[in-house]
Amino acid sequence: MLRPIACLVLLCFATASTACSDPEEFAFFEGTLQSGVPECMADEFPMAPEFLSLRYRSGTAGVFLQTPPDIKSRNDLVYFELFNPENIGDSGTISVGTAEDGESLQARGKIAFFSSCTYGYEALDIYGTIHFDSFGLEKHSVITGRLEDAVAVEPRSGQVQIDDLSGSWHFIVRLGPPYEDFYALPERPEPGDF
Repeated sequence: MLRPIACLVLLCFATASTACSDPEEFAFFEGTLQSGVPECMADEFPMAPEFLSLRYRSGTAGVFLQTPPDIKSRNDLVYFELFNPENIGDSGTISVGTAEDGESLQARGKIAFFSSCTYGYEALDIYGTIHFDSFGLEKHSVITGRLEDAVAVEPRSGQVQIDDLSGSWHFIVRLGPPYEDFYALPERPEPGDF
């Protein structure tokens, strides 16, 4: 029989663990895989990432939608790097992987099967459009978006590997590890100090 203090500790732990997750958070991607794609990719698609995070750095924000890491810390993932995320506001539409004449690149995207496929497998480039229904960089902001009219292209050959690629996601911004990465970057040496 559990003692009252042990019951209180278990109740606090259960409450804390459920408070950290939102059952409405999700991500899902589907599309038409072209003939010749690796079997390991076909086995894992459509993709439903479970670890969802926003990582902000000065001038860019990374949207990471990935599977839980395997024992070798390699993931299947969809990643979008957003340039000038401060300009997105609460909602917005941005192009991924392309820039119109006279415009700068708004975002780039990758889809990778690093966990499912071999170490030599390369991430695919995503080209398409992202529509954000809600977006923010602060803690507890809600990120809701969808990818439309997209393809995934093998970067070396330029061949489309996934056609009619689409997806949607909804999650809450959380700060600190594992949701953010922190790197100890060395100071840049002055010329002649090598």
